[in-house]
Amino acid sequence: LFLSPWVLQPFDYMYAICAWMVGSVTFVIVMSAMRPPRPALASIVAAVLGVWMGVSPWAPGYTGKFGPTLNAWILGGIVALFSLAAAARELAEGRGERLAA
Repeated sequence: LFLSPWVLQPFDYMYAICAWMVGSVTFVIVMSAMRPPRPALASIVAAVLGVWMGVSPWAPGYTGKFGPTLNAWILGGIVALFSLAAAARELAEGRGERLAA
């Protein structure tokens, strides 16, 4: 997500700013969620950022550019799906530990 503005040609400044900001924040949140205890809240926040990336083409107004828009939808969807799966796993593991104790 962070590198995608350089890969997509022609370079779109509005997409680049959005991708850099969301990519950087998502990276920090995901890295913090990898340390024990793995909070499900961090994964949920990352999922919200993924959804934002999918919706973001309408906010700065780059929907007319096919490459950045498609990339935002695909990468936003991937981030959201994997983050929701991680949050569901963490919540299920947390419930299983409480039931066993």
